[in-house]
Amino acid sequence: MKNDKRILYLDIIKIVSALMVILIHLMSIKWYVLDISDPNLMVLNILNALARVSVPMFVMISGAMLLGDQKHYTYAQLFKKYILRILVVYVVWSMIYAIISILPEITLYSGFELIKQFIYRTIQGPVHFWYLIMLVGLYLIIPFVNAIIKDRKLEEAFILIAIIFIILKSLKEVVVIDTIELYLLYLNFNFTVGYVVYFVLGHYIKSYTLSKLLKTIIYVLGVASFVFTFVMTWIFILDSKAVYDGFFGYLRPNILFSSIAMFVMLKDVLENFKPNEKINGWIRFLGEHNFGVFISHLVFVSVVGQLGLMDVNVSYLILLPLLTLLVYGLSVMTTFVIRKIPFLKGVV
Repeated sequence: MKNDKRILYLDIIKIVSALMVILIHLMSIKWYVLDISDPNLMVLNILNALARVSVPMFVMISGAMLLGDQKHYTYAQLFKKYILRILVVYVVWSMIYAIISILPEITLYSGFELIKQFIYRTIQGPVHFWYLIMLVGLYLIIPFVNAIIKDRKLEEAFILIAIIFIILKSLKEVVVIDTIELYLLYLNFNFTVGYVVYFVLGHYIKSYTLSKLLKTIIYVLGVASFVFTFVMTWIFILDSKAVYDGFFGYLRPNILFSSIAMFVMLKDVLENFKPNEKINGWIRFLGEHNFGVFISHLVFVSVVGQLGLMDVNVSYLILLPLLTLLVYGLSVMTTFVIRKIPFLKGVV
């Protein structure tokens, strides 16, 4: 979401995250259809393991920008400034995506059935709009989270508890014992397990200087988690003779640790980055248009799929970055043009 006071390194992380989200959706065109003997499947596996940090980093950016002692939002302010805009964006763009999805099938439906399909698909929204609903939920708890993070020790305790329960939640799927799941429910683990941990982590990483020891632990866990993700995914693929994405979940411990490491690394590298005025202007421009890129990019991903551009006989190590940049560029231009239209600029 747009914020008046921009922080350069957060804008760059936004841009990186947007590129990774586009990459994920481009890879999904072929992920479920490639033969396991195709060498491009391993490329998709490794890139998927890397790109899954994108959504967690988006949430961390939101926490970094919206949480803190200086930000005392009333629910009226939250609704007017953030929630209402998300609801408007959801409805308008869901209608656009519904029309796009219905057009190839329009001859299959009668008049009334066509209306029903349009309403159903508008309410359902495109696949990436779950993120908008999740954001609304996070905005609703900002006053409560702000109360927790006033005390650094309490914030650290919350993060630690969240990490522990995210690990336990994944562990119960390996150790299939009903009693373990009941115990977790009794412990009210849902209070900490969810995207709120990324929300709080964003504020914490932005606000405090991490010790060298803690950074070392974060980086080791991050690299180990990245390796774990693509190695274990490949083992499951070979074992089942079919694609597997069970380790790609954004609330998996391996993705959690990879995301924290990536965010900390990018902050360390970029925090003191001082580009010239022209580059700084481009970064700010792209950062300001990032929300629109997230909203609109799936239109162009769909076009890539329909045109068969993923079928070009070129290694995905080359093809995917090129297509990602193409979709990103088109999404930026689309956002820029829409924002020049007075009555539409609020929908991107």
